[in-house]
Amino acid sequence: MQEQPVAELAREFAPWMDWSIAFILLSGALMFSSGALRYFDNTSFRVKMLLSFSALLFQFTAFRSVVRSEDSKISPLKGKLTGIAALILWCGVGLAGRGIGFVG
Repeated sequence: MQEQPVAELAREFAPWMDWSIAFILLSGALMFSSGALRYFDNTSFRVKMLLSFSALLFQFTAFRSVVRSEDSKISPLKGKLTGIAALILWCGVGLAGRGIGFVG
């Protein structure tokens, strides 16, 4: 796997990523519909929605353009920074989601 180009891995895992995001959005909508009034005033919920929007925007713009381009066109630093930014955003979504039940 270390010898496989990033663009090739991205093509192989793209369907998994797309279906995962669809599942996340569907399950989130169902959970929200069960307690919309309770979630609406929750600060952690609002932070999660902001981070979710940012993560999705980043995932489908910057991250996707970096992983789909040829390895020679991207500096290693740019690739690492893009990966770190994606991890920070998605971990933030998860942490904010955990905070919904514990923080107002």
